[in-house]
Amino acid sequence: MLFKGFPRPEIRWFHGSEDITKSINYEISYGADGRSVLNILEVFDEDAGSFTCQAYSDLGQASSTAHLVVQSTSAFMHNM
Repeated sequence: MLFKGFPRPEIRWFHGSEDITKSINYEISYGADGRSVLNILEVFDEDAGSFTCQAYSDLGQASSTAHLVVQSTSAFMHNM
């Protein structure tokens, strides 16, 4: 997500309704260009679902949501 504002907005990441901002299962980086990136270090079936990045400050908020579909290796091999 690309965000800009002064003061700099607070950024939070969610998987469904769970705040994953401080989770050890995900790596979140913040670029000087105003970009926040979520990296999933190891993907499991339970990672499927909605991921939302929310930026907020005293002046308002914005969010962006992406949907992750996980296809397990066993299902992939079965279809071959």
